[in-house]
Amino acid sequence: AQRNARTLSVGQQQRLALARAWVLAPDALLLDEPTASLDPDARREVEALLGEFASGQTQTLVFSSHTIGLVSRLASRVICLQDGRVRADLPVRDFLQSTAYGESRSSLGELR
Repeated sequence: AQRNARTLSVGQQQRLALARAWVLAPDALLLDEPTASLDPDARREVEALLGEFASGQTQTLVFSSHTIGLVSRLASRVICLQDGRVRADLPVRDFLQSTAYGESRSSLGELR
């Protein structure tokens, strides 16, 4: 609380940014690769925070991710974009079992 935000680690800055957004109680949080560039410990902490936000059902989380593990753990719905087109708009479980996911994996390389 007493430190300048610029002196914080990337993971701490990420958590601070989430806290700043969350305290405003918006209807939706729009997140671009929310766990990118984080070490494994910071990634788990940010995922836990996002999971808490998502489970509260008071806010909608919309996030972009190339990390299929994050998507499978936190998302309820997937809109898969490829070459500027919507390839799929499905519940996450259906997406992971769909041909759209298999085609995305083969044409874009293995998603993490």
